[in-house]
Amino acid sequence: GIRSPIVTELEAGEEVVILEPMERWSGVQTSDGFLGYVQNKDIAEIREEVMKGPYEEPEYTSIHMDEKVTMVWHQLFDNSGLTALQEFLRTDPPVNVISPGWFTISDEDGSIRSLADPQYVQTAHAAGLQVWPMVENINIETTSADLLLPTTHRRKLVEGLMAELEACGADGLNVDLEQISSESGEGFIQFIRELSAACRKRGLVLSVDNGVPSSGGLARYHVPEQGEFADYVIVMAYDEHYRGGEPGSTASLPFVQQAISDTLAMVPEEKVICGVPFYTRLWTETSSGTGSEAMGMDAAAAFAKEQGMSVQWLDELGQNYARAEEDGTVYELWLEDSESMQARMQVIDAYRLAGAAFWKLGLQNSSAWEIIRRFS
Repeated sequence: GIRSPIVTELEAGEEVVILEPMERWSGVQTSDGFLGYVQNKDIAEIREEVMKGPYEEPEYTSIHMDEKVTMVWHQLFDNSGLTALQEFLRTDPPVNVISPGWFTISDEDGSIRSLADPQYVQTAHAAGLQVWPMVENINIETTSADLLLPTTHRRKLVEGLMAELEACGADGLNVDLEQISSESGEGFIQFIRELSAACRKRGLVLSVDNGVPSSGGLARYHVPEQGEFADYVIVMAYDEHYRGGEPGSTASLPFVQQAISDTLAMVPEEKVICGVPFYTRLWTETSSGTGSEAMGMDAAAAFAKEQGMSVQWLDELGQNYARAEEDGTVYELWLEDSESMQARMQVIDAYRLAGAAFWKLGLQNSSAWEIIRRFS
């Protein structure tokens, strides 16, 4: 009916397969596998073809690495990525995938700003790493509905991404689209479906980032369908407590376990990757309010030592907690360190996940890498 939601748009001259002819409407399937209904008055020409066998839903084959995924995100704001990569590789890190933040959606039409660097890819390949650049929408000044619902906007975005990936020689794509509105959910999963088809044609790995299911609002991201169309689904098991909220852990062990368990209820274990933080939040509480600052592992440990903070292991949270009070200010740290990394990697291993991804390059320390190496 005309009041039903629009799930996708068809261009004039586009062909569909009619699956369910009716008096006024017909159930159809688009060339990229989307199912919906169109009015018969909009169908210009029908031809019959003998099918070789019974109708089958399109099969969304997946690409899987032969080993556990150990990925690190490499956030970038300029073209300095190659230098940082070269410095990183000198440490012989236990990773097999790196995700540079190269692609930013710049407008509602689907245009992208790119920092893609073929030499970066060549350098990573020489070290045995795959490159799955990230596309994000953090800085776009438009609504997700304007971007994702129109077919032409999605098509421009997909084609632009494929052209960039082919030009730089990347191995895959990591999608991190946040703040998707409820009305754009259908457009989002259609975008993932279309990306999946485009990536399969080129042998590219498609991974999609998601918040934890318990945060609410994740239904609009259609995570079960992501598990069908994408090669890997990443649950970003951090930001349990965040700037502007109450003090607490970035990723306590129960929080991580719940995030994994809830995701596994929707996606097969061989497709799930757990996102793990390399950062700690320093919380300050004064009479005027609460503040927080993200810090890398070494910076947080140094601050705790300089302030003479008492440190104790909280077994129920799977991490060390540090606290100090000076001149009416309370300082708190729920530390991300080698011990918390050990606890999280044990959980990831116990759930037999596809691997782990770490946010972000530059915030880790050598002891954390050694823990990760044992589980790689």
